[in-house]
Parts: sequence; C-alpha cells; structure tokens
Amino acid sequence: MIRIVTDSTCDLPQELTERYQITVLPLTVSFGTESFRDRVDLKPPDFHARLANSPVFPTTSQVTPAAFAEVYEHFLAQGDSVVVITLSAVLSGTYQSAVIARAKFPRGNIEVIDSRGATLGLGLIVMNAARLVEQGYPLAEVVQHVQQMVENLQYLIVAGTLEYLVRGGRLSAAGGWIGSILKIKPVLEFRDGRPVPKHKIRGERNVIPWLMNYLHSLNLDWSKRTIGLNHCQAPELASAVRVQLKQQLKPGEIIESEAGCVIGAHIGPGAIAIYFEK
Repeated sequence: MIRIVTDSTCDLPQELTERYQITVLPLTVSFGTESFRDRVDLKPPDFHARLANSPVFPTTSQVTPAAFAEVYEHFLAQGDSVVVITLSAVLSGTYQSAVIARAKFPRGNIEVIDSRGATLGLGLIVMNAARLVEQGYPLAEVVQHVQQMVENLQYLIVAGTLEYLVRGGRLSAAGGWIGSILKIKPVLEFRDGRPVPKHKIRGERNVIPWLMNYLHSLNLDWSKRTIGLNHCQAPELASAVRVQLKQQLKPGEIIESEAGCVIGAHIGPGAIAIYFEK
C-alpha cells in the first residue's frame, strides 16, 4: 500500500482523515511551560479560550524527526511506501524533520513533499493524494499529481487581524500594514511558501462581495473543482460564505473545517479562508 502522512496543520476534518486512512502527526502548541499536541491534547475551542485569557503568547513547535521515523518504520515493516506532505518548509521545520527521518531508511520507499502552504490548502493536497491512492494510482503518479497541485493551489485568507502573524514572525510588520485604519480586512495569499498581502477589504460587510467578485473574475469551471473553506472562530461568516459559494459558483465539492490550534496561534480569531486549484 501507499500510505499518506501529513501534519496537524492540514486542518482536515477527522472524518476525512479516518475515511482515507491518512496519518496525521501533531505539532505542539505551548503556553509558557505548558505544552499540548495540536488537536490531540488541545482542541480548537479550548485553545481559543486559553488564547483569550492567557497573559503568555502561544508558541508552536514542529513535528520531530523521531515521530516521523516511528511512522516510517511501522509502514516500511509492512512493505508499504510512504508519501509525506507537510506544511511549508518556510514556516516550520516539520518538512526538514521528515527529510532527516527519511535518511535513516535509505532502502525505504519514502517521498517527502513540501506543500509550500498550510491549513486546509495543505489539507486539500493531502486528501487529493489519498484519493489517488484509493483509485489505484502508482507511487510515481501520486507524487507527480501532488507536485502539480502544489503549484496550482490558490489561497485567499481574510484575516481578522494581522497581529498574530506579525508577532509570530510569519509576516513582517511592513508587509502587515501595521497602523492601517481600523475595519480594514487584509487578504493574504501564499507565495513562495509564505503568506503575503494581496488586497485590503474595507469593512466586514464587503468581505463576501469581494471574495465572490474575485472568484467570478477567474472564469473557472467550478463544477469540476473542490473548494476548501475554513475559519478561525468565525463560524457565522463561514456559513454565509458557504451559502454564496453554493448559490453563485455551484462547485463540485466544498470541504469545510475549523482551523486547529497551531494555525489559530498564527492567524488569530476572526479569519476565514478559501482554497482551490486554479
């Protein structure tokens, strides 16, 4: 068998990781001296409660090489191949951990791929790989399709605030429009493996109109595409976006989730995001 392995920032719903037998290794979130495995020891609602009340800003830690090595050893002992797809190597050492662990198994059939993204964008890539495996694609073709999707995947992230990205070092203060007028909703995309500013939306009421206008402007056949939709403590906005996506674009599929603790630590509450392959 070909086994798909990823990390917890993929933010895929648990029913999908179970359905496609995807192995998800958790990153770690720490509040001071307290550490928790993302989505294992700490679920998103509990994380946000801590975030709102903690005097300490949370930090995150990568998956270790030892954790990857344990998974590799288990699957290789069964005669399986392994495809690992991680969050952007620019944002975390998780990709490098997977590469370091692979070196311990020189005869193992292990492919490690940098998604150059994160959250449900990574999740869509992972799910697509798992579906290809289920359909019987050989390893080389699975890897080829994944690499193509990495190149083509689009991110539209509307942040509630850029405070968390700047404080966490994922976005520069200059690039984060620090000092902008209140009620500006910054739109981010991923470029070269990191989030970068794309647009400014004035006022929350303009978020959905801007998103829909932008998506319409791409002139894509949405009936053949999967759209990822997730949020960070913004369920009502996500629900409203879902309604408009279904009514206006009629995509082939919408995959929804709430961002996990690691992503929440870096994007902060109030964010919503759309992911699709161009």
